[in-house]
Amino acid sequence: MIARLSFQSARSLQVAQFPVGVNITSWLYEHDRKWLIETLSAPTTDGASRRSSAETASPDDERFAAHVDTVAAELLARSGKPQQVTKERLLAALPVSVADTPRHRERYPRTLKRVTDNRESTWHFRARRLWWAYAVLGARGDAPPMIEAVVLSGVGLYAAQAIIEYCGWEHLLPLAANIDVLEKLSGAGITIKWDGPPAWRGQAIGGRAYRRRK
Repeated sequence: MIARLSFQSARSLQVAQFPVGVNITSWLYEHDRKWLIETLSAPTTDGASRRSSAETASPDDERFAAHVDTVAAELLARSGKPQQVTKERLLAALPVSVADTPRHRERYPRTLKRVTDNRESTWHFRARRLWWAYAVLGARGDAPPMIEAVVLSGVGLYAAQAIIEYCGWEHLLPLAANIDVLEKLSGAGITIKWDGPPAWRGQAIGGRAYRRRK
């Protein structure tokens, strides 16, 4: 059996030591198959090996990630009709075009993670939008009927009822204009990832997609 050299060295033996017509790879497969398979399966250690994440990440990644946090906080705190903090809005606020693709996940890993972390759930957005509607209507001086808040907010009736009941907002909504909704939500342990009242999770309610609980 030939000495266990590197595969490249063994290949050179095909010309140097083996008779014409004898294939070194076939010979090794027959006489030392285990070594051949292990050698061919070993990861490369030359320049063809994958670069580390530190080498592939953009030098702007950390700065862009911080910018995403800032934009998300500004969207949540902005006065007027609330806008949902979506992936599209966060990516659009970056100074360069970044997309959630394999290539960009290598180049901007922190940035895209912060985009995911800052995305607002539909239920959290519904709660903010409903509170805003009550604040606008309450500025007239009267306690607004729920149906008016539902129409203005765009939050479905059953979703609105579920939020108010779960959060215990019945006595607070007439004062909505004077209370920070984010503080109320945070105080109740409701984060931007809130997936709704437990009894309604997994159900399509709100707008035209609502359906009654069974």
